[in-house]
Amino acid sequence: MDFNDRFPVSALRQDFECDFDTGKIVRKVAAGKMPAGSAAFGSLSGAGYFRGNWRKRLFYAHRVVWAFAHGQWPDQRLQIDHIDRCRTNNSLRNLRLVSRSENMHNLSPYGVSGGPLGLAFSYGNWTVQIVSNGNRFHLGTFPDIRDAVAARYAAEIEHGWPHLGLSLHDRQQQALAYVAGLEKAD
Repeated sequence: MDFNDRFPVSALRQDFECDFDTGKIVRKVAAGKMPAGSAAFGSLSGAGYFRGNWRKRLFYAHRVVWAFAHGQWPDQRLQIDHIDRCRTNNSLRNLRLVSRSENMHNLSPYGVSGGPLGLAFSYGNWTVQIVSNGNRFHLGTFPDIRDAVAARYAAEIEHGWPHLGLSLHDRQQQALAYVAGLEKAD
């Protein structure tokens, strides 16, 4: 028995209602202490996604909204991307079904450490790289962070990455602010 048979979307639609404009899900029927009309899938995970339980299984709200809209659960091998990168914005227009590789393109232009994505500072220079379709490309080494950001930005265009509404100038200014913050911390 596959996932769609165990958790049919038709049963989901009997138990809940979904507002595609807001991504909010509410109960049609009471469940335990939760009355009909109450919010569902509204518990925030440690990673910042809304989630909740149904039929003794944990579901993420963005996957529930997708299932409501499309009449079937998304393929487990694919991911639901929040286009605006806001993990709590589950409006249908903000969700798209993508591969893991495609979803990685929608990362913040800043890495986990807060520094510019794809840049590393070493021995007085900025080393720039990009990973696309599983291949790592070395883009060069630059003494000026603005040149490093420009190289990364050009590679993102070449590899078809979205630019998240930031111009090259904006990205360079953010990188300069990042460097200034590092210098203050020293």
